[in-house]
Amino acid sequence: MQILSTMDTLKLSHQQTICVLHDYILFNLDNPLLDHLEELSKKFFISTKTMNRLFKKQFASTIHAFIQEQRLLAAHEYLKLGNLVSEAASMVGYQYTESFSRAFKKRFGVSPKHVRADEKFGSFSEAG
Repeated sequence: MQILSTMDTLKLSHQQTICVLHDYILFNLDNPLLDHLEELSKKFFISTKTMNRLFKKQFASTIHAFIQEQRLLAAHEYLKLGNLVSEAASMVGYQYTESFSRAFKKRFGVSPKHVRADEKFGSFSEAG
């Protein structure tokens, strides 16, 4: 009976770790550590394999896919606020603007410059 209780506590601990990891990702999109899952797993004292498995079970997404999606969504918002493409890319952890632009266009179907230009035009037409 004691062993079962300990195992339940351990499972809860892993679930809590995965939830903390989820929040850590959301608040640290610009952190290069997110690009290195082995280092990330060390930070959270969990094996990479277990971390990946539990994250996918909890959030129906791989960690890598979740990070990329959250980075692109945040960048989209930064562009709508008027940030330059290079600024938005850097703010969400992309080292190279070109790779950011490719990922952005693949995700949204338009270039980041297009989103920024649309916002500038929209703001101008509202003011006029």
